[in-house]
Amino acid sequence: MGTERFFCYVIFILLTYIAARFGQHKGKDEMLKLRRFAEESTLQFEKKIN
Repeated sequence: MGTERFFCYVIFILLTYIAARFGQHKGKDEMLKLRRFAEESTLQFEKKIN
């Protein structure tokens, strides 16, 4: 009974790790999209000033 509980804990820890890695990867992509959007939207104002 203790061995089953141990494997259950290990599986949940692995699932949490995988979810965290997936979230980091997805967050990185979203931040890149946001950065591109911010740069493109402010580019028109920078051209007017110069």
